[in-house]
Amino acid sequence: EVGIRAFYPQRWLIDTSGDYVFRVRDLAQLGFKTSIQVDVQPVTLNTSARNLLDTLSLSRLSTLSGYRVLSRQQYTLPDEQEATEMSYVYVSAGDDPFLETIPTVVEGMDVLTIRRGQAIIVTFLSDATTFDENLPIFERFLDDLEF
Repeated sequence: EVGIRAFYPQRWLIDTSGDYVFRVRDLAQLGFKTSIQVDVQPVTLNTSARNLLDTLSLSRLSTLSGYRVLSRQQYTLPDEQEATEMSYVYVSAGDDPFLETIPTVVEGMDVLTIRRGQAIIVTFLSDATTFDENLPIFERFLDDLEF
C-alpha cells in the first residue's frame, strides 16, 4: 500500500492493525518478543532526521520507563542511501498488570531515512540480553527491504 516490500522470518507473526505500516514479532521467543516495525510519516522539506528522532525520543521518554538514548550515528542502507541510526534502551514491565514478572531491559534501534516527502522509520526491539544475537535478523531484514 505504501510502496514498501519486505521479507521477514518465516515463523514471525505479522500485524498491520496498529498506527504503523506493519510489525512482525517472534512470538515463539520466551519473555520479551523480538520485533521489527516499519512506520511511514509525511514530512516537509524542512524536516530533518534529527527533528524526527528528537520527537520520537520525547514521546518515548513520557511513555517508556527508564528510556535513554545510547547513540546516534549515520547509517548506510544496502542501496547506498544515507540514513540515521538511533540506539536506545528502556525497561518493559510486561503487558499484563495482573501477572507478576521481572522487568526486562529492552534494547532498540531505529533506522530512519527520508525519501519522496516521507520518513521511513524501521524499528528493531529485543531483550537486551539477546540483542546482539538477534541483530543479524534485523540486518537481513534491512538488506531485503525495498521502498
